[in-house]
Amino acid sequence: MTGLVLLTHFGCRTQVAVDSLHDRLKVTHEGKYDEVEVGSKYVGLEFMNGSPLLNRISFYYPVANSVDLTRDYWKRGEYPSLFLGLKSGDAAKEWIGLEPWQYELTPYAVAYTRQDDTKAVTVSYDFMETYPAFRLRIVVRNLGDQPLPIELYTHLEATQRTSHTYAIKDSAWTEHLETGETIYINYEAPDTGPNQLFVTNVGAMPSSFSTRSRTLGTAGSVPEWWTTHDSRLPGEIIPRGEPDKPAAAFQYHKVIEPDEALEVEQLIGSTLPGEAKPMAEALRASYRNEISNYRESILGAAYATSNLRTSDGALDHSVSWAQAILAANIHYIDGSFVPMPAPAEYNFYFTHDVLLADLAVVNFDLPRVKEDLEYIITHASDEHVIPHAYYWKDDRHRTEWANSDSWNHFWFVIVASSYLRHSGDAATVRKLYPYIEKSLSMAMSNRQTDGLLWAERPDWWDIGHVYGPRAYMTILAFRALKDFAFTSLALEQKTATDLKQYEDVATELQAGLTERLWDEELGYLINVNPGNEIDRHLYSGSLLAAHYGLLDSAKPARLTETAGQHMVDEQIGLYNAYPMDFHERIEEYDFSGGEAGDKYYYFNGGVWPHGNAWYALALMAVGKESEALEFIKNVMTLEGVMKSPNGQPAMYEFRNANSEDREAYGQLDKPQFTWAAAWYQYALYRLFGVRENAWNIAIEPFVPENTEQIEYGLTVGGNRAQVVVRGTGPTMRRLLVDGRPLSSAVLPGSGMAASTIEVELGEVEAPYLASTEAILVESEYNRRSNSLMVVLRAFAGHLNKTEIVSAFRPISVVHNRDELASGWSVGRVGEAYRTQIQLTHSSLLDTLVVQF
Repeated sequence: MTGLVLLTHFGCRTQVAVDSLHDRLKVTHEGKYDEVEVGSKYVGLEFMNGSPLLNRISFYYPVANSVDLTRDYWKRGEYPSLFLGLKSGDAAKEWIGLEPWQYELTPYAVAYTRQDDTKAVTVSYDFMETYPAFRLRIVVRNLGDQPLPIELYTHLEATQRTSHTYAIKDSAWTEHLETGETIYINYEAPDTGPNQLFVTNVGAMPSSFSTRSRTLGTAGSVPEWWTTHDSRLPGEIIPRGEPDKPAAAFQYHKVIEPDEALEVEQLIGSTLPGEAKPMAEALRASYRNEISNYRESILGAAYATSNLRTSDGALDHSVSWAQAILAANIHYIDGSFVPMPAPAEYNFYFTHDVLLADLAVVNFDLPRVKEDLEYIITHASDEHVIPHAYYWKDDRHRTEWANSDSWNHFWFVIVASSYLRHSGDAATVRKLYPYIEKSLSMAMSNRQTDGLLWAERPDWWDIGHVYGPRAYMTILAFRALKDFAFTSLALEQKTATDLKQYEDVATELQAGLTERLWDEELGYLINVNPGNEIDRHLYSGSLLAAHYGLLDSAKPARLTETAGQHMVDEQIGLYNAYPMDFHERIEEYDFSGGEAGDKYYYFNGGVWPHGNAWYALALMAVGKESEALEFIKNVMTLEGVMKSPNGQPAMYEFRNANSEDREAYGQLDKPQFTWAAAWYQYALYRLFGVRENAWNIAIEPFVPENTEQIEYGLTVGGNRAQVVVRGTGPTMRRLLVDGRPLSSAVLPGSGMAASTIEVELGEVEAPYLASTEAILVESEYNRRSNSLMVVLRAFAGHLNKTEIVSAFRPISVVHNRDELASGWSVGRVGEAYRTQIQLTHSSLLDTLVVQF
């Protein structure tokens, strides 16, 4: 979305409007352990331990190289790539930024500040819209009443790490141009591209420079040359024929008058050989517009994409933050711009990350989901096998294809089906269909004689090598089969007999899950390992059984209760697994060393964002929406995370759950994580009324106490409708689509490109279809005959559960002209009646008539 769209959306075209939105989105924080990531399409930055010093630069253009000195991933805060030295007045030289500073953060920029009695220093970073570069801006302001001499030293260590193999490349040759006092660093190793890095000055001009790292003394923790020399930098250039370890170091001098400042601005970018000089020159003229345009584009996504508004400040601000993350975490790879997990880490394309995000994105941004699905099949094999990952390695871009026990196959089927339900775009999904069918057949090849899905991984993770029946994969297989039946019917790709077979397998999986993997003593779904050994760990993935409706009677409540008792830390969220003993069972699960993590860490009981969402969704599935809302606010909103132990503004990859170690408790990694942004919104859409089964989309709102209105954008029939929910109670008074009443909470399966959907909760005004497991063709209440007619599309032999809500008790139910003597029952929902009907479809189109 362009800045123009943003400003038009908000009814004005002024910089004031953009600044106002920026001020609404930004947060301010200071924390001893804060990890920050920000970025753009072309470059991402990482900062550790609350410091303003760059720890890592991830360039995505021309290939995914990083500037990074880290020797130990878990201690990477000890290895900054940027060093800043400052001498003010008669004071001694000092290295600044080695301690935490206060910072102002958005997903597209960060500014750190620190001041004393004489000066204020700001170190900020922001990005370009169309160039692979960012701006480092350092402002030193005189707070005193006398002129203040300043010497500023900036030193960027330019050692590169290769994509994927992460090999160290610290040999390069350099150039220097007086125009803009620009340093060019040239890397010629095949596995880095080759590429050029440039640093050009567009603010105050430096008084000296140098490019040979070894001379500047970076063997220790800081470049020693500056602290031991009072002279200007030596101005060394590394000749092309004698490559050496490179750096980009500058020295600045200025006497600052009271309330004036030294303003240093460096543009730092990465290009193909030969591109750096013209790009640096172009940027010198346009960088301010580039920064402004990028900011506007992300703010446009933050405030105009889903419009989910609840009047709860914490929830709404986090929605905007999540939308900004989804927009900012789009990165360049091999000529395309695609979603990736984080700004500065995991700089590969992972199908899993895209699909998990699109489960939420499909509710509000269909063009993005379409592009994502088409990109996946573009990189599939000739045999229609979808990719697991795509990245630069050694000297070329490479594809890893998903193997048969990859969860990617099931998520691909599920997301493609959801896209079809929301968009009605049969043409696109028809192109996807061979890949969908291949994914399902590959994944289902792991169904064994016990009727369950087997896999090496214990749950949703990508580690462990013990093959056995898995609850998580069986749950996904059930949902994927249901979705595949819907997709095949909608595209007219299979016969009724074929579809019935898929549905029968899903039913068998559902039964097997309960019979084999339900542990009555634990009250939870578990796994089985080789030798029929019961794996009594509680895994977060089992909670999807409640969300996807695989469990009957009291089991969903037991499942959720067990998770709440054993897996939930009220301050930071749901443990990934319990008990946390994988560090002691490495051989048993065939882990590679300590990859599962220490106790309470990473997979071994750490807290992950989708696990939090799955627990919230399970609470909703058992009617505990208010409890789910409180859980979401406490552990998933930006405000909730900031208020928690060692909290900071973040939608993170995982958190340390070790409450026994107050220093480590709550620390997090990858604070701007795509999954977290997506699953937060997925949970809210589900909480506030969007019910999506394998056959349709329905509206069943929940409105919290003291809330007048809920509003959100929802894609229906290829268009984004604005849904507005008012009122209170468990039933709908009425539902209006573009001002016309609809006798259904289930949205018709085709031909409904609505602009507005208005829902008023309260006493039932007329009978309506609340839910069904078929495509809705028509639902119409006839006041004269006091009957509700529902036309449903499925296939002969399809088992369907349908629910009607009415103010009066029904007299009869007729299915295709045959009155049902059994198969339906009546209960109460508030003051209304809930009629539940179970039927077997006899044709492509079946009709139900409920008489009142």
